[in-house]
Amino acid sequence: MDFLSNVDIEVYLKDILFNEKLKHFLVQQHKTGQEGKGFVADVIFITVRGQTLQDQSKEYNLVLKCSKQIPSLRDTLSIKATFENEIYLYCCVFNEFVNFQHDKKLDRIFDCVPKCFGTFVGENLEILALQNLRSLGYCVNDLKNGLDVNHLNLIVNEYGKWHGISAAMQDQKPEAFWRLSNGIQDLWEKLSEKIDIDKFFGVPIEQICNLVRHEIGDDAKRKINKFRQKILFIMKELIFDRNYFCVLTHGDAWNDNFMFKYQDSDKQKPVKVTILDWQMSRVGNPVTDLSYLVYSCASTDGLEAFDDILNVYYNSFAETVGKLGSNPHTIYSFEQFLSDWKVFAKYGLMLSFAAFRNAISGKNEAENFEKNGQNVYDVGGTFHNEVKYHDFFKKRILCVINDVVKRGFI
Repeated sequence: MDFLSNVDIEVYLKDILFNEKLKHFLVQQHKTGQEGKGFVADVIFITVRGQTLQDQSKEYNLVLKCSKQIPSLRDTLSIKATFENEIYLYCCVFNEFVNFQHDKKLDRIFDCVPKCFGTFVGENLEILALQNLRSLGYCVNDLKNGLDVNHLNLIVNEYGKWHGISAAMQDQKPEAFWRLSNGIQDLWEKLSEKIDIDKFFGVPIEQICNLVRHEIGDDAKRKINKFRQKILFIMKELIFDRNYFCVLTHGDAWNDNFMFKYQDSDKQKPVKVTILDWQMSRVGNPVTDLSYLVYSCASTDGLEAFDDILNVYYNSFAETVGKLGSNPHTIYSFEQFLSDWKVFAKYGLMLSFAAFRNAISGKNEAENFEKNGQNVYDVGGTFHNEVKYHDFFKKRILCVINDVVKRGFI
């Protein structure tokens, strides 16, 4: 990315920070090594120091999430719609969910998204100005370690709240819920029209399975091959089936989209999580969030606690729905939740193979996307790069494959 200059940033911030009532401000950019690593966005870390109309000094530590500007990239990856979604979540959905809780005389049950200070939408550029969580002591878990049970329980507890608010609103105010939901664009539907979905998800499955072919049995190989043939059904039919219980999902349960605050400096006990990147949010079954999280992020020890993690999630969901005045067991019983895992776990598994493929490739796939985004943008083709071998991922991949085969999810 050609990063925005301070002059450019100051121009955009006049609109973005309009509600902060600053009469003048200065911008300082910070190089962190995290810039330009996204598929659809680049990030800029800045500090803004200014004076309010009442001559009070204010300082803001912000992350500017800026859309990619390459025309072919914006078209193929539906980048404008991607940013419109996230802006809609921050400016509308989150606020409506908070109002629904306040109507029930409750404090905010779900409060684990970064503060959004404002947005900018132009012809070929969109920007969100978010709180820099690193300045508040948050950090991302090391991808190589995976998420242990403490991290996973913290996340699924928050997912239970998010899904629970969604379920209670849908139960009590169905018209308001569906009006709100209809404002969200389904990005998988848009992407399916522009990229080869079968190739996009199929190649990672083939490559990952080839990586562990000597460690898995013939039965597992047959089941994975059968699963590979279901990609188009999963992405073009299953995830759009409204006959199953649906909520507003997060949609992007990848390791780097969770930032944790810890009790101590050794970072062994997380006490707070914040969930990032809401652009893939959509109406879907709760298991689509959970299966993606568990299969792509869990450490081997975390995956062994599968049953306990599901109980933590459902208890959080049920408690939230109950506090909001609905009957969780009527809306979505624990038995139905477990049954849905047999249906929707395939979705999370499919995304986890793509995530593992990217993680062990030894290359920045986002950079490959941008470099190759000239005229014809073959997204699926980027996954033809040679997969490099990493022991610390192989153990986790084998654990995931053995788990889904043992549980009959594929």
